[in-house]
Amino acid sequence: IISELAKTNRKFVIIERNKDLLDNYSNYLYINGDATDENILKQAGIENAAGLFASLSTDEENIFLIITAREINSNMKIVAKSVLDTSAKKLISAGATSVVQPNLIGGLRMASEMVRPAAVSFLDMMLKEGKGDLRVEEVEVMNNAKQLSTIQSHKSGVLILALFSNGNYIFNPSHNTTVNTGDKIIVMGNSEQVTMLKDHL
Repeated sequence: IISELAKTNRKFVIIERNKDLLDNYSNYLYINGDATDENILKQAGIENAAGLFASLSTDEENIFLIITAREINSNMKIVAKSVLDTSAKKLISAGATSVVQPNLIGGLRMASEMVRPAAVSFLDMMLKEGKGDLRVEEVEVMNNAKQLSTIQSHKSGVLILALFSNGNYIFNPSHNTTVNTGDKIIVMGNSEQVTMLKDHL
């Protein structure tokens, strides 16, 4: 999580109770404390945070963290880790926006390694730290409605994969598709290209 946020130039604060582990995070903003403590969360700026990763050791801790954080900031996005597959619904009920199940993802990855190794190798190359800078990103349209062709012709050079509009995905949208304010365009490109497109939109 930390590596990806840093590589894509996101601002974040780490909360870690194990002081020994903080030596690995010396280049980032961090707080040595318990993430389930309301005062620690406020010290980290939870009131104004756009999102929270609930990735503590147990589902019980993550549920308590989510409830505490949600009481302080009801609008932020919360992505939670589910240690047990059976805990996913409880984490959502506690206030998580979405839940990631490592065991499920690990199983899918193993199957993909077997049946589509070239695709997996490409994704690894794209995401691996220190090799390339390609990412699949979402870019929200902030200005007035426009034709997708005007975005495709922009000098950013990103590859448009899909459009998320009115709760639906349109994969490989045609160039004459109308894009409205608030729609999200799913693109592939490096961080510089994505930044250029965000500035344009």
